[in-house]
Amino acid sequence: MMMIINIDKDTKVSHEIKCDAENCIHNGPHRRCYAESIKVGTEHAANCIDTLCTTFKKK
Repeated sequence: MMMIINIDKDTKVSHEIKCDAENCIHNGPHRRCYAESIKVGTEHAANCIDTLCTTFKKK
């Protein structure tokens, strides 16, 4: 079960999504993702290394 917690009225965090991309604007305390939605690609991924977060935005 995914747990969503309201930090304030405009910010939500999913405690199920952890991210090591420390230079992403969505990465917050304890390496948790604060993005409103997350998209992971690509459609041609055959292995974990082939995937990437298209939600990533550089700080």
